Amino acid sequence: SSFSTSAAGIGGIVRNVERANASNDRAIDAAFADLDELMAKAKDMVALAQKISALHARTVASGDADVGTKEEAAFRSYLMSVGIAAPVTRDNAGSAFHDELARELADWLLAGPLERAGGALTLTDLYCFFNRARGTDYVSPDDLCRACIRMEQLRLPVVLRDFESGVRVVQHRDASDAQWGERIAAFVRAQTSACATAYQVATHFHMPLVLATERLRITERLGLLCRDTTLQGTTYYANFFAVLPSPPRFAD
Repeated sequence: SSFSTSAAGIGGIVRNVERANASNDRAIDAAFADLDELMAKAKDMVALAQKISALHARTVASGDADVGTKEEAAFRSYLMSVGIAAPVTRDNAGSAFHDELARELADWLLAGPLERAGGALTLTDLYCFFNRARGTDYVSPDDLCRACIRMEQLRLPVVLRDFESGVRVVQHRDASDAQWGERIAAFVRAQTSACATAYQVATHFHMPLVLATERLRITERLGLLCRDTTLQGTTYYANFFAVLPSPPRFAD
């Protein structure tokens, strides 16, 4: 290529940097234009989903539709996965931000995500799923935790629970360890060898492995299961000792 004095010296370097910056600015502007267009379409889709959901609710209330089918459940799941149309922010909630965020969390969880997760979500999973539903209006881990703590004081249908191991989950307020223990014990008894691992329980009940482990430990403490820990891991067995007849008592 031919030599040009305009590209030589400090002035040439400065002009090259300015041209590179201008090219980068154009690329960034184009990227944000695409993002704005995408967000506009996403808002339209959310609005459409809400209209369809409201229409469906009115149809069901009038008794003109047959509800309870798998197709309907899947359709409603798709609608809820579209996202949150008008998420709570500090700008629109002010000093009540954490209370309003807690209510938004509860509404979103009860719309489907909590049921699909087996009745409880760890805070880690909740942070990922909830922020994905909010789009670009992310909440920080600290704000999410504060909102979950407020659920108890606000008497919301979902609450934060701390397990002894330190695992923290959000679950239904009326969730019962005794009921879960019976469900898990029944599942274990139904297996071929009347035993199951935490992985099997997690798969069957569609819950995270760490939560399945906590449920199994609680069920064991309730006397419904026994554990066998080996080099291969821990297996839980149905506790048949609990149903054995009491030995006869002899008078002294």
